[in-house]
Amino acid sequence: MKNKQIIQYIPLFLIVSSYSFGIACIQLGMWPWLVNVSWFQMLLSASLLVYTYPDGDRNHILRYFVVSFIVGFLVEVLGINTGVIFGEYTYGDVLGWKILGTPPVIGVNWFLVTYAINQLVDIVKLNKISHASIAATLITSLDYLIEPDAIRLGMWTWVEETIPIKNYIAWWVVSFGLSYYYTTFQFQKHTFSYWVIGLMTLFFLIK
Repeated sequence: MKNKQIIQYIPLFLIVSSYSFGIACIQLGMWPWLVNVSWFQMLLSASLLVYTYPDGDRNHILRYFVVSFIVGFLVEVLGINTGVIFGEYTYGDVLGWKILGTPPVIGVNWFLVTYAINQLVDIVKLNKISHASIAATLITSLDYLIEPDAIRLGMWTWVEETIPIKNYIAWWVVSFGLSYYYTTFQFQKHTFSYWVIGLMTLFFLIK
C-alpha cells in the first residue's frame, strides 16, 4: 500500500521538479541551453496529463488530445504559411523539427493549454457557451502573457515589430471552438492539470 501511494506521487514530482529546474536555469542565466529542450517539457507534461487522468478511463482525454492536437497544428501550419490567421511569423529551432515550417509539438501545446484551462473553468458550473467563452478568454490572456518571453527565448519571431491584434482574435476563436468541443465530454475533475497550467504560467512569469 505504501509503495502504491509513493508511485501516485511520481507524476507530481516529475512535473514540479522539471519546471523548477527550468526556472532555476533561467535564473542562473542558463536559458539558451534550456530552451532547446522545451519540446521535451511539453511532451512530458502531456504524457503525465494523460497518465494521471482519474480512474484510468482515458478515452475522453485521448480523444480530446487527438482533436486539439490536429486542430492546433493545422491552424498553425496555415498561419505560418499564409500569414492570414495570426499574422506573419516564423518558428525558431528550439521547439524541435518542423513540418511545413511548423513544429508538431505546438499541437501538443494547444492540448496542454486548452485542456488545463478548461479544467479550471469546470470548477464553476456554466452552460456550454459561457464555459467556452470564459475559457477562450483565459487562454488568449495566457498567450498575451507569454508572448514577450516566448519571443525572447527564440520560440517564434514576428515580422512586424508589434504583435498583430488578429493573433489574439484568432487565438480566441480557435480556443472557443476547442473549449466548446471540451464541453461535449463529461470530464472528471483532474487536479493534476492545475499543477501543469500553474507551473507553465509561473515559468513565463519569472524573469
